Amino acid sequence: MLRNIVALRRVLYDALGHFNTDDGWAMASHLAITSLMALFPFLIFATTLGSFLGAQAFADTAVHLVFDTWPEQIAKPIAHEVLNVLTVRRSDLLTYGVLLAAYFASNGIEALRTSLNRAYRVTETRGIIYRRVQSIFFVLIA
Repeated sequence: MLRNIVALRRVLYDALGHFNTDDGWAMASHLAITSLMALFPFLIFATTLGSFLGAQAFADTAVHLVFDTWPEQIAKPIAHEVLNVLTVRRSDLLTYGVLLAAYFASNGIEALRTSLNRAYRVTETRGIIYRRVQSIFFVLIA
């Protein structure tokens, strides 16, 4: 029993030490912010696509998802204007939304790639253009 506790302590000490040495906190925050930044272009694309397909309720759901936690005095006028923008059919917004969503989602893949490379102590040898094209390809097939 004591041997198991000592082994567990050693494993935890090693894991936390490597997490700290390999910038685990910075990589976790990098993944979180890129995920958050990918969410908003996706919502723009999804609500614009919904307005083209006649799904007005999706725009309402997206507005409630974002603004329900805000104070009512602040959220109500902003939510009203956001609904006005999202329920109008605009093909340019659909194009920009899909391009931005793909780009920011590929940033998330790059953040994940960087974090995993640091965690496994792998040095990246591929060029940045190749990696970016590969990330966008992964986004498009997903």
